[in-house]
Amino acid sequence: MVESLTEEQWRWRPTEAPLGQREQIWRSENLAQRWSLDPKVLGFEETGSGMEDAVAAALPLPGKAALLDYARRAFIAMERVVESISDNQLSVVVTVAGETVPLGAVFVGALLHDEWTIGYIASLRRAQEIPRIEA
Repeated sequence: MVESLTEEQWRWRPTEAPLGQREQIWRSENLAQRWSLDPKVLGFEETGSGMEDAVAAALPLPGKAALLDYARRAFIAMERVVESISDNQLSVVVTVAGETVPLGAVFVGALLHDEWTIGYIASLRRAQEIPRIEA
């Protein structure tokens, strides 16, 4: 397994933190504090997961420009991570929230979450009688 490595490959070290150990934009910029949000009510790992509906509905959101800027930068960062993963790495087992799962399952979970969020946004638009957006 290692005999075929060149000396350069043998001495190689990653230049970035491993997946899952990179500093998140949310944390590195302390957005909860900047946006006057109480981290204790933001659910699991401040992600919103597990929040009560009434608490989520009462959150004081930042302005549209600030939130869109954060979302764009977060999605760009995630795209970079996804692009850096090879097909072979999808079967690598990682620990997420105390559970060990294949990295591919993490990606599927993220995609499902994104689709759920898009559906939720579409529902909110319809409730306000805002026209449907065709993708």
